[in-house]
Amino acid sequence: MADKLDWLNKHYVLMNHKLVEDVVKNENYKVPFEYQDLAKEYPGSEDFSKKLAEQNKFKEASTFLSFNMHHRAMAWWGYCCVMSLRKELEEAPAPEVDWDNLGKAKPFEIPDWAKAPVSPSDIVDPEKKAELLKQLSDIRQKCEDYKKTFPQKYLDLYSKVESIFIEEFKKKNNGKTPMDLFHEASEKLKNVKPDDVPFVDPNSPIFKARDELRADLEKIRVDTLKTVKAAVPMKNKEELKLQKGNSLDAAYAYICDPSDKNAKACLDLGNLCPDTPEGLLSLVCFWSYGNMCPGSNMVVKTPAGLAANGMDKLILMCALAKGGTCKFDERMEQYFLIGQEVITAQNLWADQVETLNVLERSKSESEFDGVVSTSDEVEGSKSADTSAAKEDAIDEHANPLHRFKFDEPKGDINS
Repeated sequence: MADKLDWLNKHYVLMNHKLVEDVVKNENYKVPFEYQDLAKEYPGSEDFSKKLAEQNKFKEASTFLSFNMHHRAMAWWGYCCVMSLRKELEEAPAPEVDWDNLGKAKPFEIPDWAKAPVSPSDIVDPEKKAELLKQLSDIRQKCEDYKKTFPQKYLDLYSKVESIFIEEFKKKNNGKTPMDLFHEASEKLKNVKPDDVPFVDPNSPIFKARDELRADLEKIRVDTLKTVKAAVPMKNKEELKLQKGNSLDAAYAYICDPSDKNAKACLDLGNLCPDTPEGLLSLVCFWSYGNMCPGSNMVVKTPAGLAANGMDKLILMCALAKGGTCKFDERMEQYFLIGQEVITAQNLWADQVETLNVLERSKSESEFDGVVSTSDEVEGSKSADTSAAKEDAIDEHANPLHRFKFDEPKGDINS
């Protein structure tokens, strides 16, 4: 069938334009200013994309792939990226946001490392106190032993400087040395009683001002949360889960059968949760269809670059998602690798459609993470060498959807 291109696995066979300038002219792609010289040096679309990847500019390389990939293949790429993220979130779910306590002041606790060290005088246990005193004595002895290792001329110089300092200090402090002042302060502290501590009036104006400020801040916090909840109603978890699942179903059905009916379903279901990867994926599928009015007698051509921009934002949304097991840079590299698999026709939906004619996505989606190459091959491709090494890491004989296990079709996606 037309989608089956397994034998072509070394080049970008599913790109729309061979030259970067054609992508700019026909797809509204804007070459970033800092890469304009690179685009002139490598005017071929495939070479330009691979050079970006060689420089570890996976975000920029993915953006260019979005603008230069066959739209149906791009929709499949988006589906694989979302599946990769969902696989991550199964292993490490994102922490839930407690809206009611958002911005609420938390009690300050001094960390252990910042707390004052325990003084021997504070220790009641005689054995522990004796142990600490012994340790202090040992430290003093080690200092004395260490001083003996210095040449005598340096010790004499130290004694001379110390004597001069002491004499100058005594002249300014009524004949008292630093140690004399330290001992006097210690004796005074021993005689201080709790009743001698200056009284702090809890009704002082400064404390009243503090309490009023805290009350004002709390009122602002509560009013802000109330406004946010009113402007952006919080969806029920089950409702959001259903909407995301339906959007993913619609996207998969569209990829398998890009018809008016399935494109319209992507639009309707994607608009219910556009702020989620699944919802945005569904909208990307709709934009990739080419007709903004599916199911009607009117054909309104989709503006050039709309689907590509949506795909670019979908990749960014997935990469920035909270939770999961990977960081931003790791996800961007992973998503570019998936895009490379798709554009070289090694990761496609073709086999399942051909053999089973299935229009419903896998019910055991946890078995599919969006990548067809093995884990070792994926790791090998992340060694940040040349793009040729990345291509060699892809299994030439991989079954594009070998990890899918499909149930029998259960009717139309809209039913």
